[in-house]
Amino acid sequence: MEQKLADLHRIALTTKKASYEFMAMLEPVINQTKSDYGRLFYRHIFEEEEEHVKCLTKLLGLLEDISSSPSNKTLSLLLQALSIEEFVQKRFLHHLDFAIHYFQDEVRQPVVTSMRASIQNDYTELQKILLNFNNQYVKSEEEKTTPQKVTINKRGFSVGSLFNK
Repeated sequence: MEQKLADLHRIALTTKKASYEFMAMLEPVINQTKSDYGRLFYRHIFEEEEEHVKCLTKLLGLLEDISSSPSNKTLSLLLQALSIEEFVQKRFLHHLDFAIHYFQDEVRQPVVTSMRASIQNDYTELQKILLNFNNQYVKSEEEKTTPQKVTINKRGFSVGSLFNK
């Protein structure tokens, strides 16, 4: 588990750095766009990345908490944060796909292309780790609880049963 936590920590730090770099690329675009629609569009992407950085900061805190004092509550919060990060990281990949087509210059396109490849690898690794955690911890919790059989007293219902009353 320690290795997986270290991998998650590395993924979160790498993604956070990439988000900041991407936001720095978007700022001049937002400021130079002449149309309100364009400014609103790029600003929206920028704000989503700001939220992404907040999620990553929370995730990094949870990773430190679980490393120092593991508990069921911290583990539950970590699994929730990882599920959210998986979704948000997929959105980041979409933003980078868009940026590859927008940034056609020789300076930014290789940076964005490299960033996208790195984030794609991290996203794939994050999915594997999350699946492993869910299989390991959710199944072990299910084994601890014994399901109780619930019986429901059902009366037959048909059109004919309505006439007999």
